[in-house]
Amino acid sequence: MLKSILSPTTQRVRLHTKEKINKRIQKKTQKNIEYYKTRSRKEIIARIENLDKEWDIERALETNAAIIILLSVFLGIITNKIGWIILIGIISGFLLQHALQG
Repeated sequence: MLKSILSPTTQRVRLHTKEKINKRIQKKTQKNIEYYKTRSRKEIIARIENLDKEWDIERALETNAAIIILLSVFLGIITNKIGWIILIGIISGFLLQHALQG
């Protein structure tokens, strides 16, 4: 049970994605490998540099959660309402779940 919840980082997306989608991703990956096998070193390096600039889903989720948490802290302080503190707890819970399960 615990092993299925805490899957290895490299396996998280595959294990939580439908098989049909995994096959489509694998096919696209293989197609890209075949394409770049015949490209120049310069073109490959340019593609890698572009990929390095892209945000992955992890970074986007962490950024959105951090913004919501910071906003909730600020609103909790200035309004003195417990609801904003509860929101921080809820968002933190989702972050923890995502960190563990993906």
